[in-house]
Amino acid sequence: MATGRCLTAMSDTSHTMADADPGSNGQAPNLMPADEEFVPVITLPQGYTVTRYLKEAVRKIGGCAHQYKKHNGNPPETAEVKGYLEFLEAFLPWLELEGDAIMTPTILSQTNIRNALNVMSNPAYKCPEDIAARAKRIFDRFEEEEWGADREDKSGSEAATPISPTQPARITDYTYTLTRPPPPEHPIWGLKGIMHGFLNQPTASRKVNYVFDPRYAHEKRNCKVFGHNGLTPGDWWPYLKVALFHGAHGMSMAGISGSATEGTWSIVVSGSSKYKELDQDLGDTIWYSSDQSHENEDPLIIPSRSNMTKSLHTSYKNGKPVRVLRSSGKSYFAPTYGVRYDGLYTVVDVDTKKNAKGGLFEQFKLERRADQDPLKGICLSSPTPQQLADFDRVKEGY
Repeated sequence: MATGRCLTAMSDTSHTMADADPGSNGQAPNLMPADEEFVPVITLPQGYTVTRYLKEAVRKIGGCAHQYKKHNGNPPETAEVKGYLEFLEAFLPWLELEGDAIMTPTILSQTNIRNALNVMSNPAYKCPEDIAARAKRIFDRFEEEEWGADREDKSGSEAATPISPTQPARITDYTYTLTRPPPPEHPIWGLKGIMHGFLNQPTASRKVNYVFDPRYAHEKRNCKVFGHNGLTPGDWWPYLKVALFHGAHGMSMAGISGSATEGTWSIVVSGSSKYKELDQDLGDTIWYSSDQSHENEDPLIIPSRSNMTKSLHTSYKNGKPVRVLRSSGKSYFAPTYGVRYDGLYTVVDVDTKKNAKGGLFEQFKLERRADQDPLKGICLSSPTPQQLADFDRVKEGY
């Protein structure tokens, strides 16, 4: 199984646990107080792996679908049905945003999440239209991405590694953190702030985690678009996850986002990734290495091409533009902090080179398109002094 270019150094908005009260009779707790001062954010129970948690979700999805089909789309408003709906209200937005970071073929085979999403979106089960539509959108996305085939660790260790929470939690069928949202006018976390779309979730260890705000799932822009996708070169975000929210990139744990048949939508040039010794960032010209380029030891055979590497080959053939993002690092062209969109590039060449182990790998040459603001000016002006000041205030919370 091929492994995609991993950006673990950029995964700085991890989720952790907080206390969760069990609902009565094993049902989900009331998630939203009457004054709507809190937002329900789904979290992993203590000692749970992603695999185990998705298995719980599959069971709840199956129960919900069964009730709606049994009652022809109008099940009684029992505690059981309400619990299913409350669970899905938080779970589906979480899976939609986090799926690219957690899904692998191993997790797929161990959880049956594929069948669960397919059932929920099947009109025969008469599930609520908004839930069915979201389930179908998530299902279609995973299908296109081959359920994370390019991101699976060879050892499959992710599925077997428990998540270690910072606080103890009572194990229940559903585990939520009720997180207080920011004031709409907050300069950093509000509707016009650099962290809009995310919540500040403190933990017992005083470590802060930035989690997706499910209230704004409808604002998350689709990244599967060639071209600027509504962005302007020089746009800047404090973290890669925020860039994903705005449709700049599609993977929080991989540097390439694309389709083997259509081409590459975007890449991230990271000065702190394990590829920094192989990639060459010359500004208007970039030499970008393929997956596993640092691992191969065979001097004659290049590694098996992942779908993301294939997407770069497709872009080389069809000439479609590729969005290039740069994350903070030691590169002269990298932003001081955060992630910046530097415009459209074209894949103009592909070559083979050898790594430090003598292994053969492919490297793609990308050139910046001429009809854009000069990169030098973008590097000098983005991030702005105000954005840097706002970045320093992110950890203050709200």
